[in-house]
Amino acid sequence: MCSKKKRNPFAAFGCAFGYAARGIARCWRERNFRFHVAAAVHVIPFARHFVSSAAEWCVLLIAVALVLCLEAVNTAVEHAVDLACPDYDERAKIAKDAAAGAVLIAALAAAAIACVGLARVDAWQTLWALWKEQWWRPTALGVSLAAWMYLVFRR
Repeated sequence: MCSKKKRNPFAAFGCAFGYAARGIARCWRERNFRFHVAAAVHVIPFARHFVSSAAEWCVLLIAVALVLCLEAVNTAVEHAVDLACPDYDERAKIAKDAAAGAVLIAALAAAAIACVGLARVDAWQTLWALWKEQWWRPTALGVSLAAWMYLVFRR
C-alpha cells in the first residue's frame, strides 16, 4: 500500500495506477459494468468483419471506452451520493438518475454506431459463408455469450 509520507515521484505515479486498478476492480462488482464489458468483448472481435478503416475503428473504440468510463463515473456518483445522503432525498435521486442517464445515452449512441457499422450486407454474406464452412465459430460464439451472461448476472 502506498503511504502518504514524502516519496519518490515515480513511486507515487505507480501508486496512482494501483488506485485506478482498485477502482476498476470495484466497478467490476457492478452488474451493468460487467454487461458493458461483455458487450465490448463480443463486439470488437465481431467488428473485424465489418470495420474497414482506422477512422471506423477509432469511432467504435471511443464509443466502447465512453460507455465504460461513464459506467465507472456512475458508480462513483452513486457511492458518493450514498455517503453524503444516507437517507432518501429527492435531490440525491436526481443526481443518481442523471448519472445513470448519461450511461444510457452513451450506450444507445454506441449501439447506433454498431448498427451503422454492421449494416454492410456484403460483410454479412462473407461472415455467413465463413460460418457455414467453420461451424465451430458460431458455436464458440454461443458458448462465449452464455459464459459471459453467467458472469454478468451471477450474484
